[in-house]
Amino acid sequence: MQQLRKRFFGNTMEEEVIEIGSPFAAKRVILLHGLTGTATVIRPVAEYLYRRLGESYSFILPTAQIIKVKQFNGEPVHAWFDVKSSDFRREVDVGGIFASSDRIASLCLVLEKVDS
Repeated sequence: MQQLRKRFFGNTMEEEVIEIGSPFAAKRVILLHGLTGTATVIRPVAEYLYRRLGESYSFILPTAQIIKVKQFNGEPVHAWFDVKSSDFRREVDVGGIFASSDRIASLCLVLEKVDS
């Protein structure tokens, strides 16, 4: 049976995390949305995978924080890191990539504590 749990870490919608499946599933997969997306956007993909792979899987869908993206003239959007240029080799937001990586690692630790 599919379960949908929405969790909020913090006080804002940008901290939304959707989990599809059991928190006690043997295999837990984290799916990350693309630039300007949210957990809700990638939810149909997780639901499809859940139906195909079965109850031994659960899917965790975090939403990126809202940041100003240079490539979009500084507009605030959901993004895992800043996109500073269309040439990714020229300007890379290494700090933003590491910050998102740390955020996902923290989320894993929180989920492990909450669900154990």
